[in-house]
Amino acid sequence: MFKKLDNGALRFSIFPTLVYGMDCSDLLDDVLDIFKKVNWKDQTDAKGLSVSDDSYILNNNKKLVKTIEFRVNECLSEIEYTAPLKMTTSWFTRLRDGGDIVEHHHVNAFWSAVFYPFSEGCSSLTFLKNLTPINVPSNTLNPDLIMEGDVSFPIERGRLIIFPALLKHSVRMNDSGNDRNSLAMNFMPYGNCGTLDSQYHYR
Repeated sequence: MFKKLDNGALRFSIFPTLVYGMDCSDLLDDVLDIFKKVNWKDQTDAKGLSVSDDSYILNNNKKLVKTIEFRVNECLSEIEYTAPLKMTTSWFTRLRDGGDIVEHHHVNAFWSAVFYPFSEGCSSLTFLKNLTPINVPSNTLNPDLIMEGDVSFPIERGRLIIFPALLKHSVRMNDSGNDRNSLAMNFMPYGNCGTLDSQYHYR
């Protein structure tokens, strides 16, 4: 919660932004089997991004969905949510060589995750926090002290990255010469949340 500094002051870290990474290489075969059968939407955007035409691409593999849900909930267990998370949507993305993905966040979701079935073409996933109106340059490289700007996560094949759906993120230019492919997922709570007149049962 706090750290005592050399000068005697206490530094408190409040409202942290939590991002989790987990090796899920054992899921590669199942994900690749689904990827081989993907139908892509006809339209590729100006940045070279295509998405699968099915926003529930994993729904036919209930075992895989349950496995991913278990691991996401396992990662988030330290937060001690009173309701587990359940996968809502899932889709593949394909970013052509020279393309990038602009800053965005996921709506109608609580947490999100992305899985990388290939290592080729995996330019970093970058998370962003808005800059303040006053920009005083800082030389620290300590991520615990960087309160604005961006932080990039190098991508590894078989890695699952879990992050709050509201967290803005982007993908820098894919200059690998290959497509950059990923499996994206959203999650919502399942069961009762809230109290009294603010209670809602998510299904």
